[in-house]
Amino acid sequence: METTSVRRSSGEASASPDPSWRGLYRVGGVSAALYVVLIIIPLVLLNSMPSPGGVSGHAWLRVRIGDEELNVCSGSNNQPGVTQFEILSKVRTWQPWLRPFTHLGSSIRDMMARRGLKGASAQPA
Repeated sequence: METTSVRRSSGEASASPDPSWRGLYRVGGVSAALYVVLIIIPLVLLNSMPSPGGVSGHAWLRVRIGDEELNVCSGSNNQPGVTQFEILSKVRTWQPWLRPFTHLGSSIRDMMARRGLKGASAQPA
C-alpha cells in the first residue's frame, strides 16, 4: 500500500485568519461574554430562587358601576367587588405599551403553573 503526502505549494496562501478582522473577532468575544453575564447568569439565579409562596403580582380590572368603583378578578369568580386577593401595596396602572409584555409573562407563568414547574404558584393568576 502506498501513502501519499500533501504539502502546500510555495504560492498557496496560509490558512490563518485575516488580521484586518481582529477587531470584529474581539467585538464578538466581548458580546458573547456580555450575553452570558447579563442574560444567562440572571436567568439561572432567578430560576434557582425559591418562590415566596402566595405573594405575587396580580392584574385585575377596575370597573365603575354608577358612582362606585369595583375590582373584578380575572379568575373563575369574576363578579364585580368579589376578589380572591388582598391589595398589599400601592396600585399602579400599566401604560398601553406594556400590555404585550404582561400578556406574554402571564401566559408563561400560567403554563409553568399548569405543568407544576419549580418557582410557579399552584394556581394561575
